Amino acid sequence: MVAEGFTAAGAKVYLAVASSGDATAKNNLGVLHYRGVGVSTDLEAARGLFTQAAALGSSQAVANLALIRGGGCGLDSARSAQTVGQLETAVADGNAAAAKQTIDCLYFNAAKNRLEDPDGAMIAASLAIASGDGPGRFKSGRALVNAARSIQLPGYRGSPTQQEYDNRVVRLIDRASLDLFAATELGQPQAYEWLGVARHQFNKLLPRLQLGDRLGKKTFEEWMQAGAVNGDWAMICRTASFAMEDLLHRVGRYSRSEFNAVVARAHACIDRQEDSAASLEWYDAVEYPAVKPHPVASSYPTFDIGRAADALRRLLFQDAAARLKEPTS
Repeated sequence: MVAEGFTAAGAKVYLAVASSGDATAKNNLGVLHYRGVGVSTDLEAARGLFTQAAALGSSQAVANLALIRGGGCGLDSARSAQTVGQLETAVADGNAAAAKQTIDCLYFNAAKNRLEDPDGAMIAASLAIASGDGPGRFKSGRALVNAARSIQLPGYRGSPTQQEYDNRVVRLIDRASLDLFAATELGQPQAYEWLGVARHQFNKLLPRLQLGDRLGKKTFEEWMQAGAVNGDWAMICRTASFAMEDLLHRVGRYSRSEFNAVVARAHACIDRQEDSAASLEWYDAVEYPAVKPHPVASSYPTFDIGRAADALRRLLFQDAAARLKEPTS
């Protein structure tokens, strides 16, 4: 009912079911109180309901309760780090909801820098995500790659030594590679791009990585192409843009078949329709999160579509102009 907009009626249903001891209903009613949706905003009522739901086995309620105790996550790095501390026990117990909340809380470097071992916290969160959770494995793998990319390079004041830097990167990318390769096998084609990012940025460390040989089998461009072949919308657009730019800047002539193939790739990007069934709203989950999770990936790659459309317009104009100049027989 809440998803359909009947928030007050939904709250009444959850209240009735919660009174019978249902953990999911208690958690969801707690979120409604936390958010002030369908009921009055009442943080103490939310806290009590999360506590009861957690005691009844709701993993999401454990994460929601930690979020309230820690103060939440966001731009306040101190609160984010405190919330990660509140989630630590649940993550160690294999609570996937708490693990994903931890990853979101450590989105900004300022929060990571407040932890004694931010890399360990990220890896512990990764290990708590179920092996068959494709979106979760992608979320973790991408976060680990970004964590490695955010480590300050050696050579600056206060920066790590080369050995310290390399050791941290290897630790993070080893786990990221496991997550990302698993994600590709679990139907997450956007993971191919991040395999390419890891391969490109940490190329010199490939010999030290557990999956370095596998990661090094493709170039960055080839990993993006793999994403496009497997249906990642952003990679379809990006690789089409690269192909059009190649024709636009080619010194020699291109064939009609090359031109038609590239235009078809552009239309595969531009004409694709967004999946209206895909929703990222908090109320679409069976167990509501107190805070909407960071999206795993953009469902509509606006920038990449716009870039492909612009390249297609320029290619069509240039091609038409070139054909007008061709001698007629």
